[in-house]
Amino acid sequence: MLSKIHHYNNPGLLVQDCYNLYFEELKFSLSGKHDLVAINEIRPGGTLGVFSRAVIDGKNRFIKTHMKGNEYRNNLLKEINILKALYGDYLDIAQEDIIIGGGKQTFLIMDFLESFEEPLTLEEVQSIIEDYSHKLSSIGKHPTLDGVYSITELYDTAVNALLLLYDKGLIENKIYQECSRHLDYVNEIMKRSDELVLSHGDLSNKNIMRLGNKPIIIDWEDCIIGVKDYDLCYWLTFFDQRVYYNQSLLSVTNIDADRLKALMIFVTILKCFLSYQNNTFHSNALSFDRRLEEILLIKQ
Repeated sequence: MLSKIHHYNNPGLLVQDCYNLYFEELKFSLSGKHDLVAINEIRPGGTLGVFSRAVIDGKNRFIKTHMKGNEYRNNLLKEINILKALYGDYLDIAQEDIIIGGGKQTFLIMDFLESFEEPLTLEEVQSIIEDYSHKLSSIGKHPTLDGVYSITELYDTAVNALLLLYDKGLIENKIYQECSRHLDYVNEIMKRSDELVLSHGDLSNKNIMRLGNKPIIIDWEDCIIGVKDYDLCYWLTFFDQRVYYNQSLLSVTNIDADRLKALMIFVTILKCFLSYQNNTFHSNALSFDRRLEEILLIKQ
């Protein structure tokens, strides 16, 4: 989420920055180690990268690299380390570093993954989150994860975003007051050290892939030191998940009503802000007020 907010006005920077050259250099490097290397379908991927589908020695591979600069490289390194920690036992993951133009360009190379044929249910997604959260708890202090975004940064952005949207007349006073109260609740959660966990930070259906029948979560470049339940609440804010906004939501998730709504409001404010930044909100199916109100009306 923070990557999107920080770089919303600079999409495709790497596309403008010779990414074809990067993949040509990668192919040259790999060709010295493998009999067959074919790289194709180069396109922007994730928030801050470019990816390609490749065939290496007859096997389908996914390749991802980053925009130019250490900040972007570090984000990809975080993703590689997390993928290895979570799935290294059965997912083939490799890192290739090449010096290009005086700088180090890193590539993630791994098994090509497939999408799930049918959307996962709330219960399935919650189970997946619980599984990777348990594994991530053991690497939360790993030195390679230095520089991970913090929920504090997101909170500060959300507070300012809510005020801006209200001042612009895009959120009415009643919704603004309710949302402010829920942000205060989030602030209280953040102060508790036992709440802080390493979180994906941008969990959507498109980031839940599979290797055979095993779910694999990708695109960890936006991982954050968040709070418990953040990833599930983030996933719930996507438009397609509105079907779950009913009385059974709280019993299925087993999350306290105030907590669930506060975290969902928190994320939705940030998404509204992104839509405002990108000037795409005029074509939204629902107004900011309506999207926020739907969450506020979720009942115990």
